[in-house]
Amino acid sequence: MKPIISTLTTALFILAALAGPALGAKIHVPADQPTIQAGIDAASDGDLVLVESGKYVENIDFLGKAITVQSIVGADSTIIDGNREGSVVTFVNLETEEAVIDGFTITNGSGTVDPIYGITYGGGIYCNGTSPTITNCRIMRNYAIRDYCYGGGIYSEYAYPGPTITNCTIMENIVGFHAGLFGSEAAAGAGICYYYVTSPTITNCTISKNFALGDGYGGGIRCMMSSPIITDCTISQNSASCIWAGGYGGGIYGHFNGAGPIVKRSIISKNTAKHGGGISCSFDGTIENCTISENLADDRGGGIYAYTCGPTITNCTFSGNTADRGGGIYCNTASPRVTNCILWEDSASSAPEIEEGYGSPLFTYCVVQGGWPGEGNIDADPLFIGGGNYHLRPQSPCIDAGTDEGVYEDMDGQSRPWGAGFDLGADEFSTEPCAVIATSGGQFFALYLIPAIALLFLSRRFLKR
Repeated sequence: MKPIISTLTTALFILAALAGPALGAKIHVPADQPTIQAGIDAASDGDLVLVESGKYVENIDFLGKAITVQSIVGADSTIIDGNREGSVVTFVNLETEEAVIDGFTITNGSGTVDPIYGITYGGGIYCNGTSPTITNCRIMRNYAIRDYCYGGGIYSEYAYPGPTITNCTIMENIVGFHAGLFGSEAAAGAGICYYYVTSPTITNCTISKNFALGDGYGGGIRCMMSSPIITDCTISQNSASCIWAGGYGGGIYGHFNGAGPIVKRSIISKNTAKHGGGISCSFDGTIENCTISENLADDRGGGIYAYTCGPTITNCTFSGNTADRGGGIYCNTASPRVTNCILWEDSASSAPEIEEGYGSPLFTYCVVQGGWPGEGNIDADPLFIGGGNYHLRPQSPCIDAGTDEGVYEDMDGQSRPWGAGFDLGADEFSTEPCAVIATSGGQFFALYLIPAIALLFLSRRFLKR
């Protein structure tokens, strides 16, 4: 099925690129202008800069223009290489969501250096006071390396609402490690770093294998005074660990914000940090319908490390996380409200599932291995399908064992409740025919193309009669 999806996606992408917007001129690179920046320079608001496949060694600036810069055949074949000479793409002139970059691999950037403080920002993409649209891109193998460095892949600051990032892969970006063996003073947001950004969105993205070295904060995403909305993302194999220094939030680090990020229908797995292998938070955000699994904290909070905060955690599944203390969740003077969740087969020397740590967490209608006080809590094997698949088997005690918390869909986008009541964990068990296909990424085919093909097949057979 994947080759069919890939072919269809490529065909639709080419048609969309060739069609372009209803208004505005089309500028072709390299036919009309030799470089992407030359195309931007020649463009006016509303124009479309169409880029042929190839490798373009340059650093581009949108110059405040409301234009679309789009590759014709997609990110696999269209590369912007920054040659380690600064941020590869820059948005610093009040660009709005009408400034669009679509379908590129953005690589080999070294970031923008503040001339006064010597801080490095945004190896791949640097946004200051702007809200561009970044879609269908691969932001990979960029660097922000200095004593203080932020945003190896993408850096955004001082913006409302902030960048819209959709259908992107952000991987193998690095912050830190300028000061030799002992790392950096502060290295944050190896994948994405936000600072004073209200409501940016990250949708259907993969954020993987990014590294915040030294005293790292947020291997995948770091948000400070920011409230990103993260939906349908996979955040995996990121690291904010260092044997000689601190390290918070292998997957996500959030700090100093009463609202905090909203994380929905996302997979947070196999990330590492000293505190908070999956997530480290001191925010009152929302985490729902997420699978938080196989994360590692060298010290506290394999799945989540919560510090002086009260996030709302609903219909999440914790499993296979490891820490020295608090394998699933560690509460450091924190009071998270946890409902309809599963905490099972996490491990730690002290408190394999939950450690209060002077906090006052409230757990209700949860499965907790070893038990936990609270209304509706049970200690029973959730009966996952297994092999890293956290969907429920038909005999699971989690089915219909939850309560109504205003979450009316599950991690696959299927409706809740399906049966007599709400299920525990990220999966709502159902006998819906497309459930298995949807979880493998083929929901579009299951819901639309397969029925259409079947109908066409049957109609042709009947017409022949």
